[in-house]
Amino acid sequence: MQDIIQWCNDNNGFLTAILSAIGLLLSTIAIVVSIKTARLPFKKKIVISTTTNIWFETNPLSNKVSSGVQGISVNVVNKGFRDINITYLGILIKNNHNKQKLYKTKESMDGYGVLHPTEIHTNTFSKDDILKTFSDYFNSNAKVYAYSEDSEGNSYSKYMGTVKRISQNINSLSR
Repeated sequence: MQDIIQWCNDNNGFLTAILSAIGLLLSTIAIVVSIKTARLPFKKKIVISTTTNIWFETNPLSNKVSSGVQGISVNVVNKGFRDINITYLGILIKNNHNKQKLYKTKESMDGYGVLHPTEIHTNTFSKDDILKTFSDYFNSNAKVYAYSEDSEGNSYSKYMGTVKRISQNINSLSR
């Protein structure tokens, strides 16, 4: 023990350098944490999801239950801490390098506008609109995405499947 105390007394500069390095490391960690905390109120995070809308009906005379696909809804949720202005919410088809956005034919597009934190916007596409657009790509393996764009030029997408697979699923559920 005496040797350690004597070594510390003789090597005063070495211990000062080690303590200074530890102090610099702790200061750097404190600066990084404070910068991340300061940016937290400006965090932007979007989550996209899809749902398949199915209708059910019972015939009162025969007690037979019928069902079918009504359409697909694309939902976007703001999980960040600031408002985001959504300029497009819908379905995107990518075939090689070509991109095509799906638009409704009989009704107005929904889901536009300012999306506040924890708010949800939804845009529902009818089965007819989907199959009409998909008919151009019916037997192809073009990829389909739930897609959203904001006014800052950022795009968000979630893979849904291929045109062929989605068309087959919609047709098989509509029987």
